[in-house]
Amino acid sequence: MTASAFSLSAMYPAERFTVTAGAPVLGGLRGETRHYFCDSCKSWLYTSPEGAREYVNVRATMCDNAQTFQPFMECYTKEKLAWVNIPCAYSFEGFPDRADYAVMIPEFASR
Repeated sequence: MTASAFSLSAMYPAERFTVTAGAPVLGGLRGETRHYFCDSCKSWLYTSPEGAREYVNVRATMCDNAQTFQPFMECYTKEKLAWVNIPCAYSFEGFPDRADYAVMIPEFASR
């Protein structure tokens, strides 16, 4: 979906997330996980993950401070290129289970 080997996002509580301009549209994938795009330029903006609607994954490039981001976990490693190795605390073949978030969120917040 990014035409790249990487897709960096930042997870925020959905209650603290607001679209301030425009009206994002759903992308071509229409499963339980919802990917939202800019209707004008078609840039991928954010994702509402299946089973975790209380969070929103915002594309890091939408943030002013994206250069300061450092990956904490990686998802969908079953689809990654063999040469890709990202230094992060957690790695999952798909999306993490809800129980994994209960462990990771406090650890991430303590950093």
